[in-house]
Amino acid sequence: MFDKNGIFRVKMCHFCFIFVKNLSYMLDFSTFYELYSFAIRGDKMIDIYDSETIVKTYRLLSKKCDAIDKFIRNHAMYFGPCTLEYGAEDVCNNIIDLITRKNQLINLKVIVDTAIKGLKEEDKKVLFVKMHYSLTMSELCGVLELKERTAFRRIEHAYLNLANALNRSKYLVKLETILNAEDWILAIKDDLKNRRMAYKCEVTI
Repeated sequence: MFDKNGIFRVKMCHFCFIFVKNLSYMLDFSTFYELYSFAIRGDKMIDIYDSETIVKTYRLLSKKCDAIDKFIRNHAMYFGPCTLEYGAEDVCNNIIDLITRKNQLINLKVIVDTAIKGLKEEDKKVLFVKMHYSLTMSELCGVLELKERTAFRRIEHAYLNLANALNRSKYLVKLETILNAEDWILAIKDDLKNRRMAYKCEVTI
């Protein structure tokens, strides 16, 4: 039996399919995916903005972890318990917080790597290139050996399939917690979201 939320989501699924069937010319694939995902999972979901953000920040995770290690060494050396400004307890708590943050970033990488393993090879190839290299669209088309329009669709589908895989992950709640705890990741997500919205407005106009 469904509870009230379950009934609402089933009705929302039905609405999405009817809507896209009759007004598909007004609704692009990514927008439909967002509506459908909301109907299935409610507000607990990884959307296309999250998956694109994860891909964009992936190659920065190791650098962030290295920076945390360096900061911990300096913090312990120069702001140790012998200083007047920081007591031993403060220093230890700060170091523990930094170690916890580093572990969270490592967990993020492991969760994403695990999700990607279950994707199709064409999605893996697209995501690998996007994760490890900063390329222009023309350079990316050359690597993938695709025309720009086809490459764009392939990238969008890879993002959506990654989002689907992450939503099916048993670590979904942990993943959302990690993403929401990192201000620099949230800032990148907001920037990507604004760019997508601006692009949609240009296309509409």
